[in-house]
Amino acid sequence: MSARSSLTTFLGSRGFVAVALVAHFLFLFALYRTQGIITDLEAEKYIGAAADLLHGNSHDLLHRYPGYGMYVLFLVPFTVLGDVRLAITAQILLGLWAAWALRSLVLRLTGSKAWAQLGGALLLLSYVVQSWTLTLFSEPLISALGIVLIERATRPGGRFPLTALLLMPVVLFARPIGILFVAPVAAYLLLRHRTAPGWVLPAGAIALFVLQLFLPMDRETVIVPIVQGEVVYGFPQWLGAAENFDGRTIAGAQMELIQQHGIWVACKLAVQKAFTFFHLTRPFFSNPIYLFAAIGLFKPRGGTEPRAGRAGTTRRRIRPHLPRMARALHGPGMAAAADARHAGRASGTALAYLNEISGAFSVPSCASK
Repeated sequence: MSARSSLTTFLGSRGFVAVALVAHFLFLFALYRTQGIITDLEAEKYIGAAADLLHGNSHDLLHRYPGYGMYVLFLVPFTVLGDVRLAITAQILLGLWAAWALRSLVLRLTGSKAWAQLGGALLLLSYVVQSWTLTLFSEPLISALGIVLIERATRPGGRFPLTALLLMPVVLFARPIGILFVAPVAAYLLLRHRTAPGWVLPAGAIALFVLQLFLPMDRETVIVPIVQGEVVYGFPQWLGAAENFDGRTIAGAQMELIQQHGIWVACKLAVQKAFTFFHLTRPFFSNPIYLFAAIGLFKPRGGTEPRAGRAGTTRRRIRPHLPRMARALHGPGMAAAADARHAGRASGTALAYLNEISGAFSVPSCASK
C-alpha cells in the first residue's frame, strides 16, 4: 500500500476522528489558558440585554440589538441558571455539530470520506473560527448554525427541508451578516423546489437591497461609523461628525455623509471599504482567498463529478467552469454548495466552501473584537 493510500485510509477512519477530537479539545484548552472566557467588550451588550429581558425590559433586545436578538435569547437560559458562562459549553457542542454538518456536506461534494473528515477537522482546528468559541459574542452561534443551515438545505431528495426552514430565522437574527447565509439558501430552495416564478428572485434581491437601506439600524455600531467615515470600525476620519445627526437608517447616514463632505468623498470611501476585504493586512481573510483562487485556476481540464448519493461513486466528465469557481470563492458560502455539481474538481470546491465560511465570520469580527 502506497503512502498516499495509507494517508487516505487513515483520514477516512474512526481513528482520525478520535485524533481530531482530542486535538480540538486540547486546542480549546490552550485558548482558555491564553485568553480565558471573554465576557467583556461586545459580550457585555448581550449579557446585559439577556438580564434586562428577565426583568421584563425588552428595549435592548427589540431596539438596540434586534440583529443580534437570537444570541440574546440564547443567553437567557444560562442567565437563569446563574452563570452565563455556561453558554460556552453549548457553543462547544454547536461547534461539534457544525463540524459534522461540514463533514456531511463535503462528503456529498467529493464522494470522499477522507476529504469529508479532513474538512470537519480543519473547522475544529481553525483559529479563525475557534478563537470565538470561548467568548460570549454572537460569532459562535451564527458560524455553527450557518454551516448546519447550508448542509440541511442542500441535502438530496425531494422533501422540503423543514429543519433548514426553522434555522433560517435563527441565523438571520443571530448576527446581521446572517442575511448572507439565509438569502442564498432561500433562493436555492425556491429554485430547487420550483415554488416561485423566475422573476421573484431578482425582484427579491433588489427589494432586499433597498430594504436594508431604510430599516432602522443600531446607531453606535452602524450609523455613527458611516457618518464618521470609518473604513475599518473604530477608526473614524471625522470624529464627532454624527453628533448632530439623529437618523437610524443607512440611507440617512449616507445622505448625511454626502451633505457634509460631498458625493465624491462618499464614493471614494465606498471603494476603500470594498478593497479592504482584499488587503494583505487582513491575513485571516485575504490570503486564503488568493490560495484557493489559484487552486481553481489550476484545476485539471478533465475533471470528474460525484453524483449526489450515498456512495458517491457514479462519475461523469465535465468541462472546466472557472466563472462558477470564482463565484464559489468570492460569493456567499451557498455558491459553493449550489454550484458544486458544475464546479469541476469537487475537492477544490469543498476547500473554497470551507474558506468562505471562515471568511464570512472573521471579516466583520476582526474589525470589532
